[in-house]
Amino acid sequence: MAGERGKGLLAALFPGKRRLEEAERLLRESEDRYSRLSAASFEAIVIHENSIIVDVNDAMTTISDYSREELIGMSAWKLFAPESHPLIMEKLQAGYEEPYEVLGVTKNGVLKPLEMQGKLVHYHGNQARVVVARDISERKRAEEAILRAEALRASEARMRELFDASPIGVIVTEMESGCFLFANARVQEMFGHVGKTLEGVDALDFYADPNDRFAILDMVKKDGAFSDCEVLVKGVDGTEKWVLASGRPIEYGGKPALLGWIYDISNRKLVENELEAAKENAEKAVRIKTHFLAAASHDLRQPLQALILFVEALAFRQHDEKSSDLIAKIRLSVDALEQLLNMLLDVSRFDAGLIVPEKSLFSLSEMLERLVEEFGALCREKGIVCRKRIIPDIMIETDPTLLERVSRNLMSNALNYTESGGILIATRRRAGGVRIEIWDTGIGIPPEQRERIFEDFYQLDNPSRDRRKGLGLGLAIVSRLANLLGTPVNVRSIPGKGSVFSVDIPSAQSVFQ
Repeated sequence: MAGERGKGLLAALFPGKRRLEEAERLLRESEDRYSRLSAASFEAIVIHENSIIVDVNDAMTTISDYSREELIGMSAWKLFAPESHPLIMEKLQAGYEEPYEVLGVTKNGVLKPLEMQGKLVHYHGNQARVVVARDISERKRAEEAILRAEALRASEARMRELFDASPIGVIVTEMESGCFLFANARVQEMFGHVGKTLEGVDALDFYADPNDRFAILDMVKKDGAFSDCEVLVKGVDGTEKWVLASGRPIEYGGKPALLGWIYDISNRKLVENELEAAKENAEKAVRIKTHFLAAASHDLRQPLQALILFVEALAFRQHDEKSSDLIAKIRLSVDALEQLLNMLLDVSRFDAGLIVPEKSLFSLSEMLERLVEEFGALCREKGIVCRKRIIPDIMIETDPTLLERVSRNLMSNALNYTESGGILIATRRRAGGVRIEIWDTGIGIPPEQRERIFEDFYQLDNPSRDRRKGLGLGLAIVSRLANLLGTPVNVRSIPGKGSVFSVDIPSAQSVFQ
């Protein structure tokens, strides 16, 4: 009792002390509640005085990777990336208390996006700032994903616009089912689906022949792609079109798919068919003409032979000088006409397949000696020389008439285009065969014309069509005869210096004695 009376007496004597103790108790309880709330908070809390950290909660240690002991006494600026410092200073000076975003930095230097807000408070009798920070990494990733999705949708929309404006059809079909996953406006137009989607429709329905799709899949399996395939397709109304298709496998929407480009070539195919028909008609007309000329050769030669006889009979009569000169000119014209007709009839017989080689064993040396004698006189008349280098006693097995015609035409060609120097006929042994060579010192043949000289009526350096240089059929006949005999004709030439024509007789047709 005495003790209680003592306490009451002290309280009566010192009332201010009692109030102070009560205030301290309430403060301790408040701080304890704050500590418990702070520790339980999911948001990071920092209390700093003049930028020096005096208290933190557990969430801040989790965000920053620092321990509580490391954080107490550390500068609060170390918790934020340097690039965020100007913004934080601006907000501090303005007394800004609303949330804003900054970039935090962990103990290990990892950057984290944070949402932060702060407020001035009294802490243990001093002015301090309480900062609440939230880790918004997940939110930022979600925002970036949304932005990427929106950008992707915008990009897809732009690409769709580009594809729809393309004159070439663009399609994507599922590899396994063959259903459309994408088709641009050009494809819809081709198949009669204008304004309608083709997605989910089986592409096989548009093949005129379903085997074409399976053939394309085989190409993709074998080569990894398909290119320039002509495919006949059909629209919803059954109208057929030819398309040129190319493509390769891709992944589309997580599925194996086939990307293809198709181009409407219906007009081109129509033109090709018309050209093919025109070509067939032209070839038919040529065949008819050729067979007619070959069949009517006797009937065509008969009136010409009669004309020759009449001219010869007329020449034996007495005439004055003018009449004789006129008859001579008529004779030259008739000779030229006969030469042209004979060549034309020969060409028509070759083209009609009426000439068939008849092999026999004969002396090549004797045949060439006859040609040297024949052309030797013609060369002397022209003022050039005719030389020979013929291996004696060569026996060959081929068609003697056709081979002599080839050699004679080559000699005649050399004579026509040689104005000085001369010509040479020679033979050379080759492995299992023999080569006939006709050399001349004529005008030569430019490289770009060495194929054309074997065309009908093509002549070098004869714009006035001088008959003395032939009619342009000699080498054309040589080419046809060489093909019949299986003996290729080769040409070597130096413009301005001369040419060499050679004929190789294969070993299967050669016998040397």
